[in-house]
Amino acid sequence: MSRSGSRGYNSQNCTYRTKQAERFNTYYLSSCAYHMRRSGVASFKEGVHGLVGRVDSISLYQCDIGDGLHRYTYHLCCPSCYSNPCLNGGWCQQDSNMNYVCQCRYGYEGQNCENRINMCIISGDPHYKTIDGKQIHFQGLCKYNLVSRRSASSGLPDFSVLGKNEKRKGNDRVSYPSYFEVHYMNYTIKLKKQGIVTVNNEVVYPDHSFPPHFKITKNGLFTRFEAKDGLIVDFDGDWIGLIRVPDSYRDKIHGLCGNYDGDVNNDMTTSNNTLTTNYWEVGNSWQVDDPDVTNCTSPTDDNRPTCDESTNKLIQTNDYCGLLSNTSGLFSSCLKESPQIGESFFESCAYDVCANEGNLTAAKEAACAILSSFATYCQSKKHVILWRTKANCPMTCPAGMVFKEKGPACAATCERPDGPEKCSYPDTETCMCPDEMILLNGTCQKPELCKCPGGYEIGSSWLSDDCSLRFKCEACKDCEKRKVAKVYKDHYSCAKTEMCKKINGTAQCQSCNVNGGWGSWTQWSDCNKKTKLQTRKRSCNNPTPKCGGQLCSGSSNETQSCDPNSSGPIEPNPPSCDPDFDFQEACSECDLFANPNMFVANPCSCASYYQCSKDQVSGYYNVYELPCGPCTCWDQDILTCDRDPMNRNPNHDQCVEVTEAPEDIQYNGDKKPTICLDFNDKQQPFKNSQGFYVSWSKYNTATVLDNGVEGTALRFNGDRLEIPAYNNKEIDKMTISLWYKREGNRSENETLISNDDCKHGGSASIFIQSAVSSVGGGVSTNGFNNIRVSSNEWHHVALTYDGDVVKFYVDGDLRGSSVLNGFTARVQCPLLIGSMYDRNYFFGLMDQVCLYDDAINESQVKSDFLKYKKTI
Repeated sequence: MSRSGSRGYNSQNCTYRTKQAERFNTYYLSSCAYHMRRSGVASFKEGVHGLVGRVDSISLYQCDIGDGLHRYTYHLCCPSCYSNPCLNGGWCQQDSNMNYVCQCRYGYEGQNCENRINMCIISGDPHYKTIDGKQIHFQGLCKYNLVSRRSASSGLPDFSVLGKNEKRKGNDRVSYPSYFEVHYMNYTIKLKKQGIVTVNNEVVYPDHSFPPHFKITKNGLFTRFEAKDGLIVDFDGDWIGLIRVPDSYRDKIHGLCGNYDGDVNNDMTTSNNTLTTNYWEVGNSWQVDDPDVTNCTSPTDDNRPTCDESTNKLIQTNDYCGLLSNTSGLFSSCLKESPQIGESFFESCAYDVCANEGNLTAAKEAACAILSSFATYCQSKKHVILWRTKANCPMTCPAGMVFKEKGPACAATCERPDGPEKCSYPDTETCMCPDEMILLNGTCQKPELCKCPGGYEIGSSWLSDDCSLRFKCEACKDCEKRKVAKVYKDHYSCAKTEMCKKINGTAQCQSCNVNGGWGSWTQWSDCNKKTKLQTRKRSCNNPTPKCGGQLCSGSSNETQSCDPNSSGPIEPNPPSCDPDFDFQEACSECDLFANPNMFVANPCSCASYYQCSKDQVSGYYNVYELPCGPCTCWDQDILTCDRDPMNRNPNHDQCVEVTEAPEDIQYNGDKKPTICLDFNDKQQPFKNSQGFYVSWSKYNTATVLDNGVEGTALRFNGDRLEIPAYNNKEIDKMTISLWYKREGNRSENETLISNDDCKHGGSASIFIQSAVSSVGGGVSTNGFNNIRVSSNEWHHVALTYDGDVVKFYVDGDLRGSSVLNGFTARVQCPLLIGSMYDRNYFFGLMDQVCLYDDAINESQVKSDFLKYKKTI
């Protein structure tokens, strides 16, 4: 993640400053530079993969120990890694955008190496090694439930992983994996043969994300489904399927892969909870409906094959299954640690070779598949074994790809051109594209063939929906190797003679050309005694010509004869207005944003009109101009009627008060807060309706509930709240909305909310602060300060970030906006309410503190403000 403390330094600066530090500190024998030179990059990688005996090798290379200057250099150049975000011995690397990537040790996975690998292996024809370690030999040809949640009350998402088997090569004795089907968050994902993936019946290719739920990637030889909560399903498209579950799934799942309760002895349990010794009975019980197959034959016995003596001798050789029982051979370290697992894989290998008796080619393929699955198991237990050459199991890659027995697990793709270099997974067997190529739609291609999201080709540009930003698809400027297509953006605005319109779903600047129209005539003037004439006027403002539109034709003045001794022409009495006429409905028919000068019909028959427009009054909120009095006719007398009586002309007490914006711009209610604290519960810690707890810090001195904008508010007297739910949370979109009332006249800045970096004097990447008579806030380096507000009064503030633009609102009004290209914050400490890490404490009241995992729009900010405005 990016830190505000790292601004101004890139990878080039980091390299330069580190060399300076090395030059001036070579006499420190324990310095970081010394150990880096002595160990070298190769030793570092071995340390990550668990092959170096020195337990401190990673720490030495990490430059986090040693002399003070090197410690400072590491902090300065690698701020995203300085807080040690990688768990379980993972190594932190920082890219050119100051984002960290964790490279995990074998046995762990996840963005921060937080997930221990708990794996079910489906291999061969097929054999199921349950998560707890039981081997089940089952040759069913139907679709089966491999893993699913046991109950809705488990707290797990509603998911299931199914496996479909098939016959191959005319052998009726065995079956093989055909595809794996994942049901997750209303999606159906199928991992098929030859690396084909469909999501809801549409073909997708790695890397393809479905935020925030899951992504489809490549991991070495496997195509991978990876859910946000740590569920992973891999399929090599031929022989082997892997299902990995996080620790949070323990004792909450069931299926052919077992219940993951740590007890291998109960994995032979049927779906109706009956313990048995028959593989076929267990397998058949987990069969599920398959709409593609009307008649599916289930086995009625275990059908274990028998072999002649020559085949049994062949099985014992290292060219087939012997390596799985040789405790002094290739897999010795893994076999010594897990002898029972080794025996079960040997049994599977013997089973498959025997089932293919008489066909040495098929028998060899089956043996290699079992060896491959055992090597995968050993790797998950931190035993990295290069086995293919000695086992005579060569790997054939698709055309254009090269095989590496130990290479990067991640592929270079259009979405992640630096995937191999910034891969969070340990090295593994892989078929990969040549170094300067990328994987595109399943084949290796040149990077320039990539397109930007949305199908835009390099050289094309387009506008945001409001024409305020211009996006350009260009060859990547900061990619080190593969110059794929990348989106860049800058500020943009339409010309004065243009307006932003959507044409066929695409925003464009189009010529306005609003032609002018005459407004109503004024009343006739008094009769001139000398000329015996009277006049009246009209203006070209219904509408006013814009964007080069035509002026009104005809005269703006009109004259007629009159008698000075009479009252002049008698105007007919205006008829009474319709008492049921709805002024708000009339106004809501105006298009407030596209044409602010649109008129609605006058319910009176006299020459007057009603005008609706969006306007700013007193700098507080939007108002809508309406005529006053439902039965008053007049000319050119438009008065403002808003939500606040003090802004209304007291001479026109029949003004219609507009209490809400027209329905078509109302907030639609789709975006709901993740956490919303109303402080109406006197019990601590506070708990909101979504179940997120808020705990007091150890600096707490007093807690008082007082009157708030609704119910009670929380008084801060040098205290702060910590939100553990936001600890180590990645934020790429968000909204913070709250009400506050600062009390007293202290000159110091006081923090309302912050994402701090866990230490004294640190910087915040998300913050809102108040002064005596001003307020400010921002994200990363983009902040808005000194926005004037009245002191000792309630104010509403909101900070939003949609992944592109930061916006700051005060009392419902947008007071600052700035582009922040693709910044992602990681809250590495609990989100703090009422202080920075150890300073800038807030003294006053706070209420309705709401956090969203998305950016709400201006209408919703306005709605949140107006909801409580009249209560304060």
